[in-house]
Amino acid sequence: MSEENGLSIDTEFIERLSGADATPGGGAASAYCGALAGACASMVANITFTNEKYAQIRGQLEASINRLNDANSDLLILVDEDAKSFAPVAKAMKLPKGEIRNRKMDDALVLACSVPLEIMQKCLDVIEECEFLAKNTGKLTLSDIGCAASMAKAALIAASMNVFVNVRLFSDPSKAEQFRSLATSLCEEGVTEADYAYSIVADQLDAYRLV
Repeated sequence: MSEENGLSIDTEFIERLSGADATPGGGAASAYCGALAGACASMVANITFTNEKYAQIRGQLEASINRLNDANSDLLILVDEDAKSFAPVAKAMKLPKGEIRNRKMDDALVLACSVPLEIMQKCLDVIEECEFLAKNTGKLTLSDIGCAASMAKAALIAASMNVFVNVRLFSDPSKAEQFRSLATSLCEEGVTEADYAYSIVADQLDAYRLV
């Protein structure tokens, strides 16, 4: 735990991530980044909620805050879940090559792909709230929602890497294609929505525009 400018920062996860162990790895980092994005978006929603200018949409803002809180909680749980999901794959890889190993490996890979897909979905949930908030917040919090959308997009893409690397290990091509297709679809949807939310912010702040 480090403290700077009055803020207590838990560095345990960073220290473990930077170590020589395979877990936590990129998937856990993606979930953590997604949670930070969700927290940033939640801050914007809470600030906007107290602004009398937005009194007429307080019901929508409250619903957005609740959805973001749920996404943040789930993403923090997924930090640990992602680290745990790799263990069965590592165990299966040590088995002698053959039908039993293939079956064990495919079963383990289903979990190893499902967790990052869930991270991606939660990041998409955050992005959707960013789009709403980009249209419904004040000038002073626009940069924060742009930050949240950008971080959630990065987290979503980063989590997809765990899916794309794992599908290459399936012995069953149909399972590999199933997970690859799901990850690709979430990437396409998430990137499109995040870029749109960012463009709303960039247009109002005359900020850097994505090509």
